[in-house]
Amino acid sequence: MRTDTHYHIDQAQQPLNVLRRAEQAGVRLVAPSLHPASYRAILRLQQQSRAIRWVTAGLHPEHQPRQTDVREALQQAAVADGIGEVGLPCYNRPPNMRDYAVFRAFCELAAATDKPLIVHAVRQQAAAALALLQQAGVRRAVFHWLKADRETVDAIVRQGYCISVTPEVTFMERDRQLVQWVPVQQLLVETDGPYPLRGPYAGREPQPAWVEDAARVVATEYGMSVHAFWLEHERTLHRLFHPQP
Repeated sequence: MRTDTHYHIDQAQQPLNVLRRAEQAGVRLVAPSLHPASYRAILRLQQQSRAIRWVTAGLHPEHQPRQTDVREALQQAAVADGIGEVGLPCYNRPPNMRDYAVFRAFCELAAATDKPLIVHAVRQQAAAALALLQQAGVRRAVFHWLKADRETVDAIVRQGYCISVTPEVTFMERDRQLVQWVPVQQLLVETDGPYPLRGPYAGREPQPAWVEDAARVVATEYGMSVHAFWLEHERTLHRLFHPQP
């Protein structure tokens, strides 16, 4: 079994078709939510497909949620398989004090419930997000599709958190370099579908099976077979969602 560790299935044009193709390819999904309605939609889809393995609840930080959404998302996260996607904005706007407060609340919940946290924090926001995770005492986290400097990556790795890459690792030297900085036991692959990828993937809706492209390149970087990488990858994912006491 292989896993796409980050696919926003409720945002796909035809979610059931994507899930059917994932099942046929032997790929399961970690499905993070964007907001409370997104979480509810993913749960409905999960009832229709065994491809959705874990569902996480959160608030995507690039949006500015209403306070009622913050409260509901925190309630959902308390009972979900994990917490996410949460973090700090970078692409659309700089973070403000409310962004830090909302993210801190999710970090504290992750620490209190010992749930894995899926983090959106790239470039200059990665170090700030790491500091908040450490202050809250979060044990398990994934810095999803990370872009950060070597110092920040090393600090994330020392903390024991995971880092993920997408099929863009097949042509982006930056992503290949990132893999070289991360131990295989802390590296996950994802598509971030259905959001578009660049390069040879441009113009097509990402499919969960595309993680196989990333796995082939990552396995080569680690000097291991694709089969051996997938075995390690799934062990890592199991530890993330089912840690030892």
